[in-house]
Amino acid sequence: VDWGFKRPSAILWLSINEEGEIHVYREFHGAGLNYEQLARIIHDQSAGEKIEVIVCDYNLWSQTGAVGESGAEIFQRILQGIPILRADKDRIIGWQRIRQYLETQDDLWGMPRSSLTISSSCPKLIEYLPLAQHDSIKVEDIDTTGEADLLDALRYAIMYVTRAQKALRPKSGIQKRFEELN
Repeated sequence: VDWGFKRPSAILWLSINEEGEIHVYREFHGAGLNYEQLARIIHDQSAGEKIEVIVCDYNLWSQTGAVGESGAEIFQRILQGIPILRADKDRIIGWQRIRQYLETQDDLWGMPRSSLTISSSCPKLIEYLPLAQHDSIKVEDIDTTGEADLLDALRYAIMYVTRAQKALRPKSGIQKRFEELN
């Protein structure tokens, strides 16, 4: 989730298979929504699905002033039982990871295949991803003056997935021994 009020908020729903391939199957992109409205959209559009985690822009942890609750607290109240995690916002590594997931490799039948697929039900993400331009100053980053909200949501998700996969990988004998010594 990439939250915005004047700029659009962006939500992506992803599934991950056993090989670690990511499939983006739903998107939401809209401006002028408060935290409660956004959480209700997630709740309603996820009805009947098993959502394991929601990765959000760190702005959700800021206090909203008059309400007294942070966006994360509002999300937790509405989306009970689903962990709400802060996104890793490292932009440079995030874009590198997206490029890695988009690289094609031959599958078992010799057909090129990417580790990231996007459903046709995500037309804005499909439109915005190839339009992303490098920033003129930070060339490893993208220019954020364009439509970057869905791209940021994708970056947050991929950063979470790659870190979660790393944590779940079995440790080598050397890694286990090193941890025992420390």
